[in-house]
Amino acid sequence: MEDIFDQVFWKSAAEIPELKPFSVDLVVTSPPYETMRHYSDSVEDLGNYQGREYVAKLKAVLGECKRVLKPGGNLFLNFQAQIIDGLTSPTEYLVLKMAVEELGLLHVQTHFWLKPNANPLPARNTLKNSVELIWHFAKTKDFIVYKDAIREPSEWAGKDNRAYKYHELGKDPGNFLIHPKSQDQKEIHPAKMPDAVAERFVLYGSKPGDVVLDPFCGSGTTLLAAQKYGRRFVGYDLNAEYVNVAKERLAANFRPVNAVVASFDAAVSSPGTAETKLWMNVQELSVYIGVAVSTIYGKNCHGEIPVVKMGRLLRFNRNAIDEWLLSQARATTAISKPGESAPELNTAN
Repeated sequence: MEDIFDQVFWKSAAEIPELKPFSVDLVVTSPPYETMRHYSDSVEDLGNYQGREYVAKLKAVLGECKRVLKPGGNLFLNFQAQIIDGLTSPTEYLVLKMAVEELGLLHVQTHFWLKPNANPLPARNTLKNSVELIWHFAKTKDFIVYKDAIREPSEWAGKDNRAYKYHELGKDPGNFLIHPKSQDQKEIHPAKMPDAVAERFVLYGSKPGDVVLDPFCGSGTTLLAAQKYGRRFVGYDLNAEYVNVAKERLAANFRPVNAVVASFDAAVSSPGTAETKLWMNVQELSVYIGVAVSTIYGKNCHGEIPVVKMGRLLRFNRNAIDEWLLSQARATTAISKPGESAPELNTAN
């Protein structure tokens, strides 16, 4: 079973018997656009179909995704309806209806991805398609997400003295994501998902050590996000060229998942004082630099302090903190008036 993980398969995901039921924690995928681009000549390729034929092909893949998904797992499906013969394809509505009514998936929420640099359309009577949908489906009501992993800095947290109004890790980012489309589509894949989009849903829908599946993996962007953040992964694609690209990208960025998870486990559980530990939590950093925990959280929310996030954990590298403290000291010295001295700063390590 273990040999199945961390691989990319050149085949359709309509049948994936190598994956056992309840073996996957998260599915993040973006199936081909209907009839708008050529991905492969395979009769199984969704890109060669539209309308109800497209939905029927997709249903087989989503059915397998549901089979292998754990009860607490999540499925994020990125889709954009196309303008065909001057009209919006009804496939957008047919897919949602199929997933909920025919497969029995639960529709948790719809996320909206705005692409400021979307291509204009040749159609005379329609505007360019600037928004793509990312449907969040679950297998059961016991699905688990990690909102804290994708919180964003709040501009008001440092201005409002009522700290209780703001989450210490930042604000809820909402279900509206603004991010330009990838600029390397010609070199890697004609419809490559931006790294930041894939990473957002990998972090939101899974934790380190979980298994992430992409049944339409293309050049492997979702798999790279999984690998980067310490998840296992499995990918499928019908295009041999894209499979090879995905494997090359994964090999170039390879880091064993156990090493990623272990490094953060060590940061949590390693003994010693703040002065001897390479990685510190918020409380240890507070002692190390003599600053209140609330102040550290505030600087984290504003992106003012070097930090590494892994799920809900915040970890601070002592060497990076020392460099940051020195930079603060230099900045303070630079703005001091003649005859004044900058406040002393404890930079012991």
